[in-house]
Amino acid sequence: EMELHQTQLKLIREQTATFIRDLGALRSEVGSLKAKQATIEESLGLSHGKFAESCASFADRFAVLEKLVGDGATIQDGHARDLKALRDSHDKHARGLDDLVSAHATVPER
Repeated sequence: EMELHQTQLKLIREQTATFIRDLGALRSEVGSLKAKQATIEESLGLSHGKFAESCASFADRFAVLEKLVGDGATIQDGHARDLKALRDSHDKHARGLDDLVSAHATVPER
C-alpha cells in the first residue's frame, strides 16, 4: 500500500509539472497574441481611446478598401481578357504549325 501511495504521488507530481509547463506556454502565447492585437489596433488607429475619434475615419478607410476591391476586380478582368487573347493567339499559331507540318513533304515523298 505504501508503494502504491508513492507511485500515485509521483504521478501527481509529474502531472502538476506538466500542467505548470503547459500553463507557462499558454501564458506566453496569450501575451504574444495580445501584443499582435495591440499592433493591429495601433495600425488601424483603434488603440487607447482613439476608437471614438477614428469612427469618422473608419468609414473613409472602409470606402478605400471597397475601392481597392473594385479596382482589383477590374484588373483581374483585364488580365483574364489578356490571357484569353494570348491563348487564342497560341491556338492560332499551333493550328498554323500543324498545317505546315501536314503540308511538308517527308523524305520518301521528295
